[in-house]
Amino acid sequence: MKNKIMTFIPGALFLLFWQLAVHNNEGAKFLFSSPVDIMRVFGMEILTKNLWINAWATFEVVILGLAIGSILGTVFGLLMWASPAVKRISQPYIAIISAIPIFAIAPMLIIWFGTGLLSKVVMAAFAVFLIALTQAFEGAKTAAKDYMFFANTIKASNVGIVRKIIVPASVQWVLVGFKMNVGFAILGAFIAEFISSKAGLGYYILRSSSTFDVPRVMVGIIMITLLAVAMNYVIGFIERRFMPWARK
Repeated sequence: MKNKIMTFIPGALFLLFWQLAVHNNEGAKFLFSSPVDIMRVFGMEILTKNLWINAWATFEVVILGLAIGSILGTVFGLLMWASPAVKRISQPYIAIISAIPIFAIAPMLIIWFGTGLLSKVVMAAFAVFLIALTQAFEGAKTAAKDYMFFANTIKASNVGIVRKIIVPASVQWVLVGFKMNVGFAILGAFIAEFISSKAGLGYYILRSSSTFDVPRVMVGIIMITLLAVAMNYVIGFIERRFMPWARK
């Protein structure tokens, strides 16, 4: 209990300092708002449909992008492990693609796929794909290194090795990587919404910033943070519930 209290003290001190710094200073309050004003606006916004509509739009993009990017990345990562030729051919291209900032390709994805849901999901999936690929490949390689000798000793079939050793190990690595991928998926969705969108937390923040409404900008940031925390909690629960060995 004492440790939990100590954890919150720095945050509480920061908020107190922030509130005192902008108190009776209209210029600073205009630029930075204040914790009291942000919480007041947050309380007002959660009672309206507008905030929840935008939060749902972002959540929809994130969950679809996370699922599609993770599945495609896992499949391709396993394919790279299984085929040295695929690995040798694809490695240079993966290195090139990973070096491209997502901001750079966002306008092209919008041109190709439009301004609707599809372009945002593609962008979120692209942000997740490379991480999932790397996690699946490393998981398969590690499992093969650790357990292949035992599998060969008991003369396990290739299908059995892949089904009972390689795939579970890769899925475990991908699931662990989900916690990182959540952030990348949200980043991809946010960039797409920020550039061209009619709904979403990125759109909500952009619209609020265009009117210099700092409290609502902060509310949008808080909602994105809560979305990431909630999704990480769900992923952690799935890991504890269905993959208890991963905790060790």
